[in-house]
Amino acid sequence: MENYEQRQERYRSEAAKEFTPEHLRDIAKLEHCARDLLAKTVAELHSAISLKDSKRVAYLRQRRFYLLLLCDESVTRSILRGNLNQMRRRNSLVADEVIKEVEQKAGAHFDNVLQ
Repeated sequence: MENYEQRQERYRSEAAKEFTPEHLRDIAKLEHCARDLLAKTVAELHSAISLKDSKRVAYLRQRRFYLLLLCDESVTRSILRGNLNQMRRRNSLVADEVIKEVEQKAGAHFDNVLQ
């Protein structure tokens, strides 16, 4: 049975085979921006919880969930496509907002990486 490190290495080698170096660079930018936004979202979530702002907490929890989908270290084309499709299928304004915000901040687009 594979341990975590072995699985991550397998995913990295699969990603290296299916993505061009430019795609890998764009994926790294997108993931880095998603992680930055995730850290800020978690900090805002803790603040909203302490202020007992239930609407803000619900929004930030959704946002955190979608950002976690975009921060998947074990990215392969199929995993990334699956995570994006899951987000888009939900017809969630929060999911759309998160995708656009990450793409804008990174200066790269998920759909270009998945071509």
